[in-house]
Amino acid sequence: MSQQDNRGSITKLFDRMTLSWRLMADGRVSLMHKLIPPLALLYVLSPIDFVPEILLGPFGVVDDIGLAILALEFFIRTAPSEVVREHLADLQRRYYSDKRKNTSEDDIVEGQYRYRE
Repeated sequence: MSQQDNRGSITKLFDRMTLSWRLMADGRVSLMHKLIPPLALLYVLSPIDFVPEILLGPFGVVDDIGLAILALEFFIRTAPSEVVREHLADLQRRYYSDKRKNTSEDDIVEGQYRYRE
């Protein structure tokens, strides 16, 4: 990333989900790759777990969430890289252009600086 990314983890997760959604709709991504997110969702919804909720209570859900996040990341990393780069560039362009739209003249501070050694 060329610009500093200081967004929170939830926002980044939402961005990854948005990217995955866009890749699912892209015809250049193979059907085999497109099976990864639905299979992960099927696992999350199924009663079969690696770590049952009965043993660990609410912490048993962690394996479901972790597997879903790993599956999305695996889907993104195994999709054609040029397609992923294209969608990432478009998403970043939208994010940073929205930030610039919300900036008014009052938010800009002009100044000078000197570099001293």
